[in-house]
Amino acid sequence: NYIVYRHQRAQLRAQRSQPFEMSDIVPYKKIYEVLLWNINHRCDSIGSINSLIAEGGFPELVRASESRYHEEITVAVEKLAARLKQVRVVIVAGPSSSGKTTTTIKIGEGLAKLNTRLKTINIDNYFFDLDKHPKDEFGDHDYETPHALDLELINRHLQDLLDGKTIDMPH
Repeated sequence: NYIVYRHQRAQLRAQRSQPFEMSDIVPYKKIYEVLLWNINHRCDSIGSINSLIAEGGFPELVRASESRYHEEITVAVEKLAARLKQVRVVIVAGPSSSGKTTTTIKIGEGLAKLNTRLKTINIDNYFFDLDKHPKDEFGDHDYETPHALDLELINRHLQDLLDGKTIDMPH
């Protein structure tokens, strides 16, 4: 029965028109918008970027990228400001070195101009000590896995804050 079940599931997967499952939590519209921006600014591939650099266009790409980034921050601040009474927690997520801290600072600065204070919680403070830290397949400490973080403590602290309590954030 199990072999038949697995075979039927494999056939269903093969019939899918897409090799991945669609989900409402993935911002496909934004991903597509960014792809189009990259194509229009000739930074959608290594070859395009190399050509841009060879032609001396890299400084303009940096200026355009900075401008786009600041526009996106402004939009985020405006959206937050419009919903201040409903929004109690904002989560900025991304991989290492993706600009989470800088983005959070910029959003905080934008909200400060509107007389709204953003209190940040740096997730880096919630990494397990190295003796409890998970390792990757090469035996190195894996800083990218969620299991490197004390998720139980993060969740407890977020709930306490939402309940109006004070927390002692680790450092």
